Amino acid sequence: EGDKTALIGVNGCGKTTLLKILAGIENTDKGNIYKNNELKLNYLEQIPKFDKNHTIYEHILSDNDLKSTLLKKYTKAVETGSEEIYKIIEDMEKYDVFSYESEIKSTLSAFGIDNFNYIMGELSFGTVKRVAIVKVLLNESNFLLLDEPTNHLDIDTIMYLQEFLQKTKKTVFMVTHDRYLLDSVCNVILEIDKQTLFSYAGNYSFYLEK
Repeated sequence: EGDKTALIGVNGCGKTTLLKILAGIENTDKGNIYKNNELKLNYLEQIPKFDKNHTIYEHILSDNDLKSTLLKKYTKAVETGSEEIYKIIEDMEKYDVFSYESEIKSTLSAFGIDNFNYIMGELSFGTVKRVAIVKVLLNESNFLLLDEPTNHLDIDTIMYLQEFLQKTKKTVFMVTHDRYLLDSVCNVILEIDKQTLFSYAGNYSFYLEK
């Protein structure tokens, strides 16, 4: 809990497959996976999946966690003039959802996205990747699985992501070829070599030394 772990190894050794198994997307040939009952996992894939008709904001709120659900109910109540809006606002204040909404917009802006109504299907791949990262970082979770998070990002966005990962209390498990990110964020390196896993209690420089 709280570790920032990187999984490294030569191309084709199974890094992405292992992430997909942990995320529940692929099955194991044998063996078992045991998960803490309090685990709330968010997974950033190399090629993010999305509804091409959603706006950026709708995509960010497309999960069914409590805060996203309340924000969607609030938006619908405002549009329809529903009397339920007062109860929804009460719940939003109780769970600090207005702060969450503000955090979504400020983080999107930090990632260079200022218009939240753009349609996902009309975005460049780089912008889709930035939106996907914001969604994974902010949606309710305590465990982040990140597959090549810095691919297709400019240096300013990478620096913001690096700072976020350094400060977050969430557990991070990632695959990346970004050696600077490995050195500045990770405190555990796991290496896959010939179908065997080796663990190093330090950053990438420590791993290279050992």
